[in-house]
Amino acid sequence: MSPGQKAVADESRGGRQYAFRRPIPRLIQRRSGIFNHGGTVAPGLDYAGRCPAWAVGARDQTRTRRSVVGRIVRLAVRRSAGDPLKRRRPMLIPTFTRTSLLVAGCSALVLAACSPSAEPPANTEAEASAQTQEPMAMAQTPFSAAEAKMHEAMMSAMGADAGETWARKMIPHHQGALDMSEIVLRDTQDADIRRMAQKTIEMQPGDIAELRRWLETNVGAAAGAAAPGGSAENPYATAEAEMKDAMMAATGADTDQTWARKMIAHHQGALDMAQVVLRESQDADIRRMAQKTIEMQTADIAELRAWLDSHPAGAA
Repeated sequence: MSPGQKAVADESRGGRQYAFRRPIPRLIQRRSGIFNHGGTVAPGLDYAGRCPAWAVGARDQTRTRRSVVGRIVRLAVRRSAGDPLKRRRPMLIPTFTRTSLLVAGCSALVLAACSPSAEPPANTEAEASAQTQEPMAMAQTPFSAAEAKMHEAMMSAMGADAGETWARKMIPHHQGALDMSEIVLRDTQDADIRRMAQKTIEMQPGDIAELRRWLETNVGAAAGAAAPGGSAENPYATAEAEMKDAMMAATGADTDQTWARKMIAHHQGALDMAQVVLRESQDADIRRMAQKTIEMQTADIAELRAWLDSHPAGAA
């Protein structure tokens, strides 16, 4: 032992007990937490005073005391620097937990990819935009204004019975064919298209005049206007709706093909409406005009289809 220390051994307690002549400072007692209240027990001893085997000898005591003092200094430096006395260990995720999370993440991705509702928003918006623009694109033709005017006038034309309603609706129907034929005559150079359009222009005014005379004779109301107290039922609603949809969807590579396709749908609508009035009306003049319409429109449809068949790019 060093000259400044005095060791006292007590064999009765089953171990060696050492005491320092100079008391250990209070700072070391408070910071280390391993000394007894008396402050005279060497570092490493328990409260009973037993000394482990590594603390035997003066050199071991000096080395132990230096290590304790060093620890106190490090603790003081850490506290002055603002660091916590207790070290914070990083949270470690076990290997099996990381593997489970990885498998769960992959499964979620697979399920999301297979789900029909998990399609990319960009594609969904693009498809919705395409579906919205498609009918708009079909409507943008040289005949759009004439079509809209015809359909609106036909929907508002109503009469007191099926015969009168048919006569009132067929007037704007014939006028629509006349307007569309005048449009195609300004744009086309095809001889057959020009011939068919010119024939339509020449025939439609006569049909319109005949319908107006019938209305003036049998009804007395202004031709082309809805009759007062007209019937609320429209037996031609289905035929009108189908004709409108077919005409709006009928387009071609150019003005000629578009006109031919639209006129086929237009004439088919006239055929359907004429068949309805033949079932509903008993008026002789109405039945005669309806039968003539069926014959003329059937011939016009056949001629238009023959023209389309001779032009592969516009084949129906």
